Amino acid sequence: MATSSIETPLPLSGCLATIYSRESAAHSARSQDCWIILLGFMGASSRNMERLAMAALSVAGGRVRVLAATAPIGFVLKQGMLDNWEEGPYAALAEDIIRLTEEKEDNRGEGGQAGTPILLHASSQNGAFAYRALVGVRTRRPIRGHARWRERVAGVVFDSAPVALSPAAVDEAMRGAWGAVQGRLLSAALRVAIGGQQAYAERMCRQKDMYAEWFLRADPIAAPLLFLLSHADRISCPSHIHTLIAEKRKGGTAVWWHDFGGSSHVQHLSAYAAEYRLQLLRFLRSLPAFQGLVAPSHALTLDSKL
Repeated sequence: MATSSIETPLPLSGCLATIYSRESAAHSARSQDCWIILLGFMGASSRNMERLAMAALSVAGGRVRVLAATAPIGFVLKQGMLDNWEEGPYAALAEDIIRLTEEKEDNRGEGGQAGTPILLHASSQNGAFAYRALVGVRTRRPIRGHARWRERVAGVVFDSAPVALSPAAVDEAMRGAWGAVQGRLLSAALRVAIGGQQAYAERMCRQKDMYAEWFLRADPIAAPLLFLLSHADRISCPSHIHTLIAEKRKGGTAVWWHDFGGSSHVQHLSAYAAEYRLQLLRFLRSLPAFQGLVAPSHALTLDSKL
């Protein structure tokens, strides 16, 4: 048997976050603890994040805590207008997440030890921007204990991310998150704010190139990566992701990827729940830091919450 709990939603720098936890009955060793941090996609509902959290809980063993956080639309819109990402809206969110997970490490008592492994899971570009803020080296306002926290990151999952930002991709994402009418209005307002269609297209291209350059050349995380994608995704270009995969492998990073085939953007879990959880399980099993922290295979068939 396992015990589960959901903590009261926590306000983190303008967005709401929830901590889910599960502890197996056999849990006793101080080393059997882990964190899974979910960075949600733009417009993700509490139900979306709960489903993802339940999927994460179903594949991890021992005592696992899942922090699910989604930055509001204002974050990704403001980020799209900035070139200095260290001062972007995700910076404060990253500080809060690191502080919260560090405090939980210090205050959990007999349940574990400092330095428990972390799995990061980023969905779409909203999640990718949050990932950049969480792990990026800060030259201004450095975060206390940040280097130590980064060392705990044992693996990273990118779901429908990173996105090859373009006007068409952003427009589609806006419609998907907010509906056809409101999505078009937001896209039009963004074009006006940036200075017209040409300036908008140029900024999206620059943001795409800036993120790729950082991801390939300056991302300090050397942990293995898992990319979950679909060739039917109309927002996150699979060829762009495969280019990043090839470059990461050239640099020596261990990379896994899985193409779900027919699912749309950030809908892989909804369309293929069992297959999604199986990919997470296989990835966790490949991570040395998660040895002893992976649920048995039959546990995937026992979770009725998905």
